[in-house]
Parts: sequence; structure tokens; C-alpha cells
Amino acid sequence: MQPMTVFYVQNPINSAMFYAELLNAQILEQQTTFCLLLVNGVKLAFWQANQVQPVVNFEGANSEFALKVDNTNQVDELFKAWQSQFIVLQTPTQVFGYTFTLQDCDGIRVRVYSI
Repeated sequence: MQPMTVFYVQNPINSAMFYAELLNAQILEQQTTFCLLLVNGVKLAFWQANQVQPVVNFEGANSEFALKVDNTNQVDELFKAWQSQFIVLQTPTQVFGYTFTLQDCDGIRVRVYSI
């Protein structure tokens, strides 16, 4: 069994290209309504929200994409590098470990943390 995380987005190609560059990931599959990335052995998929079957009904963020890094310096470095590409929801702070939270244009929350 191989788990995969699927995000419902407005434009799968834009999302896949954005995250492929951000995470230095490989695009495995690219279609108009569905794209698949490989990030350090983990599969991330982006599915066009209005094409998902069965239909989903939700508003706003309902999950987050969390990335664990080795230390607090990396948290600060990534925050400085990424803050202009996202909406800042939470600047680096101590919550469960040292963390910050951003939001992309599709409402996906991205949390970077170090414990």
C-alpha cells in the first residue's frame, strides 16, 4: 500500500509547478485536471476541485501540508524565503515546536516546523 495526499485546487498545473519548484520535486503526471508530484518519496496530487468525484462541498482550509525540518534556523530561513509567495497566517512562533503557517492561493495551509 502506498499512501498519497491529494489537494483539491483551482488549477492543478499551476499548483504542481508551484510546489515542484518550491520543494524541488519531480512532476510524475501532468493533466489539465490532475497532477502528481514526487517529493522525497512521497506522492502529492493536485486535483481540480470542480472535477472531483464524488463531489466535495467545503469552504476554506480543511487541512494543512506540514513539513518537518531539522532545526529552528531552517524554520526561520524558509519563512524568509517563502513569505512573499504565500499569505502569512502565522509568523515563526512556539506552538508544537517552532513553527510558522502560510496559505497558498487555493487555501492550502503550509506549516513548517521543528521539534
